[in-house]
Amino acid sequence: MLRLTQAVRATAPSGRNVVYGIMDPADLGVLKVPDYQREALPVHSVEEWEKAFYGGEVPPLDLGSRNTWVQPSGVGITIGGDEIYIIDGLQRKTTAQIILAKGGSLFVPVQVYIGTTRDWELARFATLNRDRRAVNPSVLLRNVNQSNPAVAVMYAYTQPGAGTLLGGRVQWSQSPVKGNLFSAVTLLRVVATLHSRFGRGLQDTDVPRLAWGLGDVVEDVTADVFSENLDTFFRTLKGIYDFGKLQRSSKIVPLRLGYMLSMARLFAGYQDFWTGDRLRVSDAVRNGLAAMQFDPLEAKAVSNSGRSIRGLTTRMAEAAQGARRRELMPWS
Repeated sequence: MLRLTQAVRATAPSGRNVVYGIMDPADLGVLKVPDYQREALPVHSVEEWEKAFYGGEVPPLDLGSRNTWVQPSGVGITIGGDEIYIIDGLQRKTTAQIILAKGGSLFVPVQVYIGTTRDWELARFATLNRDRRAVNPSVLLRNVNQSNPAVAVMYAYTQPGAGTLLGGRVQWSQSPVKGNLFSAVTLLRVVATLHSRFGRGLQDTDVPRLAWGLGDVVEDVTADVFSENLDTFFRTLKGIYDFGKLQRSSKIVPLRLGYMLSMARLFAGYQDFWTGDRLRVSDAVRNGLAAMQFDPLEAKAVSNSGRSIRGLTTRMAEAAQGARRRELMPWS
């Protein structure tokens, strides 16, 4: 329940009913943070925020109320229901709670859209943030995990507690957290390149196009096979460099985007690595790739590259072919 004073009801330009008013700060804990939100950013200056709140300079929190009722209450309005979500203003809400915990008092302006849905809120969230501090593309990817089959598989595979190689190791948030080795966008680009033999445009750099193109691939090869291929690729990578307990990956060549894209391109380009739609990488090939050495200039090139490196893919192919030859003909 949300209690508002100085409240008025109106119809927004979109045609949706909206209530404007000042909320009771005690109700801040009622507001829910939806899954499409980026996380609250660090609060660097509570004093400046306090001045802004007291001076009436803080924009209203933008809220969406899904299952709700609206009732006049004296000179105010009470909004009922247990699904009132923050569409925009998570930072303001977090800071307001810090100020209240210090014993301060403040006015919190809000505008509450009535009868919203997650999809409507998500569209408004994207619109409101288009011209502000850029939302990390990994957050935008996370927000489509319910509607895109490829993103759904990658998201499930990388969740903490998933029991997979990348559980808790991929950044889906605005900023990385401890244990993240690379971003969801990096994962998308690598996995799309790996499956580029099954579709067009999968070595693009445009995140939405990659996501939806890869979604089409998953519908063809099935989610189970796609997840198995993802697991096979990163098991191969773990055999090259054991990232099990690694906390930061910036200095590790096999965990850089250029290296992973080059290896994905290698596997995508040779039929020998595939049985039908399934990726197959032998221990001999993995050991051959693990034995590759990098001089400082080559390591730097991999570090600075956001794309697959043709020369590196060629070296990988030669290492893989040599390893397979020794596997098939150990006497040679």
